[in-house]
Amino acid sequence: MLGTLIAAIVALIVVPGDFTVDGRGELQPAMRRGVFAASDGIIAQLSDKLLDREAPSVSKDDVLIELTSSTLDFELTRVAGELRTAERSLETTRIERNTVDENDPNWQSKLDQLAAQEIEYETLIESLKAQLAVLERQVGELKLSSQIDGQILTWDAVQLLQNRPVRRGEKLLDVADVDGEWILEIRVPDQNIGYVHDAQRELKADLSVTFVLATNPEQEWQGTVRDIAETTGFHPEDGSTVLVTVAIDRSKIPPGELRPGATVIPRIHCGTRPIGFIWFHELYHVLRTKVLF
Repeated sequence: MLGTLIAAIVALIVVPGDFTVDGRGELQPAMRRGVFAASDGIIAQLSDKLLDREAPSVSKDDVLIELTSSTLDFELTRVAGELRTAERSLETTRIERNTVDENDPNWQSKLDQLAAQEIEYETLIESLKAQLAVLERQVGELKLSSQIDGQILTWDAVQLLQNRPVRRGEKLLDVADVDGEWILEIRVPDQNIGYVHDAQRELKADLSVTFVLATNPEQEWQGTVRDIAETTGFHPEDGSTVLVTVAIDRSKIPPGELRPGATVIPRIHCGTRPIGFIWFHELYHVLRTKVLF
């Protein structure tokens, strides 16, 4: 009995096995761009293309959303009005300067005063024109366009966006090039990403990834690790995770399975480790962080 126990312990320490790191994965087009609100405002108009709920196709620079901003409209009206007033005042000052009566004993001081006023108005007009140019550019930014050719991924965009207020920097739509390259994005628990980094240093090669789709668990596909994010993010379901990007061959996957956001069950192959480590490393992590620390 003791010999069997010793043999089992030795096996756990010595016998190697394939060590994999799991995570939660999704299939995504590699080229994706968001449509963001350039300023605070209210959605005033949506492109007719958004009426199509079946992932409508769009072209680069297509205007998809138009915002309106009462604050911006007010500022534009105010500055334009001040500019017109300043231009009229400048015109009046120039007329007065050209009609100063030289027989007036104070004509020189009046001429100097009017010349100074003329310079003030010219400076003010230059400033107001610069402000107006900025405001007009901001008005132009109220028209939100697609940055790429692709498909709109946001489902039921009209119901989601129609007439609603938005904040500057808020993402309103997702557009993706579904006909181009696809990738697998894996959220690896922060506690396990060190194993992936270690494997990269030890193996000196792109790490292999095998994965199955949640809708087709019988079929397995392959990929290789392309990139590991340098920062940790927080996901509502998975907690602290690190994003790992995996290159895949889209031609191997049936077109019907290539759906943006499709759930994937991945395994990142990180070389070999003793089977005892493979079986119990999660337990060891819990003991080290929850009990021993």
